[in-house]
Amino acid sequence: MAVAVVAPAVVAVAISAPVPAADDVGDRTAAYRSPVDLALVDGERAIVTANSAAGTVSLVERSTGRRRAELAVGKKPAAVAAAGGTRAVVTVAEAGDLVRLETAHGKLVETGRVHLGFEPRGLAVSPDGRLAYVAVSLDRRLAVVDLETGKVVASLEVGSIPRHVALAADGRRLAVSCAGKAEIMIVDTKPLQVASRHRLPGFNPGQPAFSADGTTVFFPWTYDGGSHPSRGNIRRGWVTGSRLGRLRIAATDAGPDAELTGLSLDVLGRAAGDVAAVAVAGNGRLVVAAGGPSAGDGDPGWGGRIRDAATDPAVAGAVSALAVEPLPSAQPADAAYVASHVFRLLELSAQRRIADVKSRLQRADPTSPESVELLTELSRLEQGRRTLRDRIAGSP
Repeated sequence: MAVAVVAPAVVAVAISAPVPAADDVGDRTAAYRSPVDLALVDGERAIVTANSAAGTVSLVERSTGRRRAELAVGKKPAAVAAAGGTRAVVTVAEAGDLVRLETAHGKLVETGRVHLGFEPRGLAVSPDGRLAYVAVSLDRRLAVVDLETGKVVASLEVGSIPRHVALAADGRRLAVSCAGKAEIMIVDTKPLQVASRHRLPGFNPGQPAFSADGTTVFFPWTYDGGSHPSRGNIRRGWVTGSRLGRLRIAATDAGPDAELTGLSLDVLGRAAGDVAAVAVAGNGRLVVAAGGPSAGDGDPGWGGRIRDAATDPAVAGAVSALAVEPLPSAQPADAAYVASHVFRLLELSAQRRIADVKSRLQRADPTSPESVELLTELSRLEQGRRTLRDRIAGSP
């Protein structure tokens, strides 16, 4: 199995040109669109990008890299998918909508909008372009939308904070990554039901992908080794690290006995940070999208190039200041120092998730199965937060 790691900036032209004015997408700057997903449409002659910071989608001519059109869709577009021919669909997280698009003749036209609920994110479209499967993150469910009628035709609870969705080539099986409990869910589409759940030793499972025959799911996640964040343990990968997961599922059985293995992407000197997604190329190779601070490692001119690329003087000034600002610590800026801050950020994330579970628990029926599940999840999150605090306190 060969793996290629690529930088996250996939369509530079979608960032460079000014954004057309639109009053309904909130504050944004012309220079920073932050494209977070893309889809090939019109026989792969054009690219549609979802631009998170700008609240827009862009249509890019693939052969020339020229931006042909841009359309405001709402705050925080999260994912985009082709829906057959010149059609596409995009999820808009803050608006809670799935937006249908037409891209013919170099134009972007909104043809319909379906409200799904709190924070729709991951998205996959059936091979015939008829159905869209959408992960509605804060509703803990997978929504199925008929793209011809614009109606929600089915819904399935899948787990805590589903964020990413992949569909097998034959349309029979879905893989859903859930951030709340770090799970990969395998879902049968006919009938719509959860086939299996697979817990991961860590957090932040990213965008999954199926092999061509639909018997293997690949996905990135952040491994949690549970070890003390000493310099030696960090270098050995025993604390946290980027992993590429492989879940082998039989053609007729996706049960809990499916084989789950992981490949470290933290090879010394060639580590890949912030792994977000994986795709299977036509030749069977895996392409992993990654970023992180390793981009400037060992390159003294990296900060200067970032500053020169900033079109906003305030941003350029901030980059210059950060490049020379000493770290506010009497300790050396070593791996343990970084780990302590990473664990603190993880603790803050856990606190937000605890607050969300407590809020849902207050609204739930105390005698319902949902209340029992929420109490179990709350206990697990509280234990995880205590563990993080112990790690922070134990950092040298």
